[in-house]
Formats: sequence, C-alpha cells, structure tokens
Amino acid sequence: MMLGPRPGHGQRIVPPSTLPPAADVRTLTWAWPPDSSQAPQTHWLEGAIIGGVVIGFLGAVTGLGLCHFDDPCDSPAPFVIGGFALGALAGVGLGGHIGAAFPK
Repeated sequence: MMLGPRPGHGQRIVPPSTLPPAADVRTLTWAWPPDSSQAPQTHWLEGAIIGGVVIGFLGAVTGLGLCHFDDPCDSPAPFVIGGFALGALAGVGLGGHIGAAFPK
C-alpha cells in the first residue's frame, strides 16, 4: 500500500511567458464624463421617493398588524415607525433601481 500522492500526477506549473495576456482594464470599465452635465439623466430620484413612500406605507401597515397579532397592543407606534423605516429603506433601493432604467 502506497501512502501519499501517486508519482506523475501533480499539477503542472505553467511558465509566465506562456500565459495569455491580461485584458486591458480600461476596456472593461465605464468612466463618468468629466462634466457631470453630460452624464445620462434618469428618473432614479423620483423612483426612490415613490418606492420609499409606497413600500414604507406597506411596512407601516404590516408593523401595525404585527402589533395587533399580540392581543392587547398598548403601544403600536414603535411597530408602525419600525415597519415604515424598514419598508422605506427597501423601497428607496428598489425604486431607485427601477427609476434608473427610465431615461429622462
């Protein structure tokens, strides 16, 4: 019985001179124009605001419903505010991405 690697089955090391050339990084990235007025105009801000308000409202309603899930809900305000904050956070990101897809 042989212990260790079998002879002749190792990884072949390729000399650096035979490796393919690395891609030029400048061709793979997109840079903003030096003048920001030439940047593409989109509706990302409007989408972020609308998404934050709509999803935030749904989060507030969900927080209120979760508060009343426990029978006597003495103080629903933390649940409503927390639900709105979490929903608005998700809505701003989602709405901003959707709004960025529409050029002005």
